[in-house]
Amino acid sequence: MTISTEEEQAIASLARSIVRDREAARELSMPFACRLLDLCLMEVALNWEGRGPSAARAPNDPLAALLETKLRVALAEHGNFPPR
Repeated sequence: MTISTEEEQAIASLARSIVRDREAARELSMPFACRLLDLCLMEVALNWEGRGPSAARAPNDPLAALLETKLRVALAEHGNFPPR
């Protein structure tokens, strides 16, 4: 799956929105909502990496893929989006 610059910007905006909403849920002491939003953010990160639910994964690369996804999520939480 190839993502255009316009799609990349839309995905980045969506990730920032999810992070803001998760912080609002945390401030309102809504842990279940925080978990759901964490899952949403993970889904966005997976799709951002071109690893959506139907994407094929290399059998020897699950840890690298997870680390890369976690890094993208961590960066999204702070509003830092590295160039692709």
